[in-house]
Amino acid sequence: MRLFCLLILALLPLRAEPLALIRAGESFRYRLNWGVLIGVGEIRIDAAQPGASTDGTRKVSIDIASNGLARVLYPYTNHAEVRLDQSTGRILDITETGRGFCLSDSTTRFDYDQKRAIHTDRADARESRELALTDDAPMDLISALVSTRHWQAKPGDTRTALAIFDGKLYPVTLTAVRLETIRTRSGEQSALLIVPSMAPGQERGIFKRGGEVKVWISQDNDPQPVKMQITLSFGTGTLHLVEHSAPATTTLAQTSP
Repeated sequence: MRLFCLLILALLPLRAEPLALIRAGESFRYRLNWGVLIGVGEIRIDAAQPGASTDGTRKVSIDIASNGLARVLYPYTNHAEVRLDQSTGRILDITETGRGFCLSDSTTRFDYDQKRAIHTDRADARESRELALTDDAPMDLISALVSTRHWQAKPGDTRTALAIFDGKLYPVTLTAVRLETIRTRSGEQSALLIVPSMAPGQERGIFKRGGEVKVWISQDNDPQPVKMQITLSFGTGTLHLVEHSAPATTTLAQTSP
């Protein structure tokens, strides 16, 4: 599994509107820094414009690519396309392809009537499997972290999530830890730190390997996930929101590089 596609989250309180929280026509662009290396990669999240489809569905795409010297040493591109039911916001299927040092080619289809998801991995057939679904709508990790901007949480608040690891569901806790001041190009900005975690002894996926994920939500009139961070045994990657575009407006984020 790829660095920023390690989890599929089902945020229990969101139920009927998971990726609907990413508005039609909205887009995000994040720059990835790795340790002291600046701009080693980029992530783009793009939701299709209203009316782009006539079959009752809409799409959200997530593109990941290495940049600069990192692209020379570790060439990598990954494209994930999420197709949603226009009326319910539920994910119908996810298709992912990755090229470069980490190959991937898979499709996951969700059958809510049969309460199952069928994951077909064309790059590694051993990873193909069928998963049992609950009544809650699934959400990929990046979209789940982006959606925390709508939480309106205060330090100490928690939410429960379900994460899919190795074909099984495990509980994950999203905790609003504290307000922090982060540096931006225009000065300092208040942001709420949110940390997902798993119970001791029950860690899976990135958490089993000692990893940690954090997201900072700006505390202003238009809360956004302005910074995300993933820590692994071999280093720390930080995502800074550098551009956000809504259907009616486009803004350049003020997070530091």
